[in-house]
Amino acid sequence: MVTDEELFAVGGRLCHPARRGTITYRLTLARLGEQSQDSHPEVVLGDALLRRGVPIVPQWELSLPGEVTTHPDLSVPEVRWGIELDLHHEHRSLEGAQRDARRMRSRHRGDWQVEPVTELDMVDVERLADELLSLYRERARSIGVLNVQTGGTRHSGALQHSDG
Repeated sequence: MVTDEELFAVGGRLCHPARRGTITYRLTLARLGEQSQDSHPEVVLGDALLRRGVPIVPQWELSLPGEVTTHPDLSVPEVRWGIELDLHHEHRSLEGAQRDARRMRSRHRGDWQVEPVTELDMVDVERLADELLSLYRERARSIGVLNVQTGGTRHSGALQHSDG
């Protein structure tokens, strides 16, 4: 059995614009990457954010008018805020980078703020989670959500909307 990681690594070594089959191979890998499943880094970062009281939802189905349905890796739908972990080789290919940029612009049009996370960011998950907590709080305040309270569990991150 071959893992997705191994397939991406093979593509990184063998794919080239002048090589026959490269586009087909990369499109096939892209379809693999679009399947909604939590990776280990997503679980680790999600747990760190939940411990800080951020009410993270993994693989939230985001449907924007006139756009393809996407699934940000981690999200707080109530404040239209998400996180994309760009850790696979596919994100570094020309096609992957273009797909990521289009998806980011689409989410922007839908008034979503999505934070990109790289492999180097994941070296210090606790520092990253602190930084993302700060960005989450800024986002909540910027759209008029008051009193973003943090606690120790997923359900204790209470969001209270302003009435006026």
